[in-house]
Amino acid sequence: MNGFAVVARRKGKREIVRTVLVRYCRALDTKNWDLLGEVFLPDATANLSGKSDLVGVDAITSRIKVALEHLDGSQHLVVGNHEVSVDGDKATHQCYLYAQHISAHLPSVEVVGRTTSLLGDTSIKWSAQKMVGGLTTVLSKSCGLTPTSQ
Repeated sequence: MNGFAVVARRKGKREIVRTVLVRYCRALDTKNWDLLGEVFLPDATANLSGKSDLVGVDAITSRIKVALEHLDGSQHLVVGNHEVSVDGDKATHQCYLYAQHISAHLPSVEVVGRTTSLLGDTSIKWSAQKMVGGLTTVLSKSCGLTPTSQ
């Protein structure tokens, strides 16, 4: 395989990895919890709050549902500075994130931070094996800027 083919193939994998993260955001914003089964491997782990790891797609989905189910809407964006490293059937993805949570009965909350994901190619699809969200700041329209410890 020539050098161009190797680069094109690697770039294609990087785009697939970014697509997995976009699919994750779409699942959250549309509350399509079944779609998270396409994002995470069955035995995936995730640390979404900085507290403890969630193990398995069911635990991850349950935690996300608790956080988002009561909202009138949300918008999760993996906004930029995507850094993707591919090594065979494994990949690491890091990027900045922005999320807006909206409720008619509660103050709106905006979250900014950075997320790191480890992904694997199961020969059927690329899926997340581990996701760690490093929230750096939480903004609330009612209380202003609140730094979080990360």
